[in-house]
Amino acid sequence: MRDLLRESRVFVREVRENLAWAFGYNSVLVPLLAGMLYPAVYISPPYAALAMSMSSVIVSLWSMVPASCLSPWAKSYWVKS
Repeated sequence: MRDLLRESRVFVREVRENLAWAFGYNSVLVPLLAGMLYPAVYISPPYAALAMSMSSVIVSLWSMVPASCLSPWAKSYWVKS
């Protein structure tokens, strides 16, 4: 039972961190890619679409990394008893 609670805490922490990174990434890039800085910065639509899809890809990949694949320092950060 103790292991299940620890794993659930790790899972919830991971979800929160991924949500924070996705929110930050999207809050910075959505206005930029939507053209709010158009005269100064222009990003072509294919590159804008690629940048926005990378947000989902990165969050998905990080959520699939099990704690067992992490370094000892990362394990001490992620898996706290």
